[in-house]
Amino acid sequence: MQQKIFSKNGSIILCMLVSYCTAVVQSAKAQTTRPNIVIILTDDMVYHSLSINTNDPLIQTPNIDRIGEEGADIKYYCTNSLCVPGRASLLSGKYGHTTGAVNNANYPPDSLVTLPKILHAKGYHTALIGKWMMGNWNPKPEFDYWLASHNQTTYYNDSCNYSWVHIPVNEHMTDFETDSALALISRIDTPFLF
Repeated sequence: MQQKIFSKNGSIILCMLVSYCTAVVQSAKAQTTRPNIVIILTDDMVYHSLSINTNDPLIQTPNIDRIGEEGADIKYYCTNSLCVPGRASLLSGKYGHTTGAVNNANYPPDSLVTLPKILHAKGYHTALIGKWMMGNWNPKPEFDYWLASHNQTTYYNDSCNYSWVHIPVNEHMTDFETDSALALISRIDTPFLF
């Protein structure tokens, strides 16, 4: 004759406890395996603007080539190659006619669901460093860090909007933004989207 180890309620509680522990372990695994995401967006480049994609000796892009050689697949296709529609599509995954950004004069509404909004809500540290070009250059709530340069920067002796404060930039804007991104990455211990 077998002894009854658990009552019906005890079995249910054991099952619930096992389910809870499994969920906690899976959640912990998911948190440690969430990837960091860096979006590098350039202006006015075509496919053969990278030396990894051409044999033209005048085109030298060694740092971007290294990223490609180490495994990143560098491709971006867009249906509207203008700045605002391209950025809106990249961040939302939608065509320009559904984002409201069909040209550089029409900005998407603040209600547009974008990758930064989704990941920010999921605990990612989100940052914008560089040109925003989708409306005014004031900080947006879905970004924890905001360092926006002018849409038409002069590259030298210009300024950036750093979380509502306009700061002077006396070095080349590209160097300043790169150094700012690297400094920020060194301080973050959570998954991030830049």
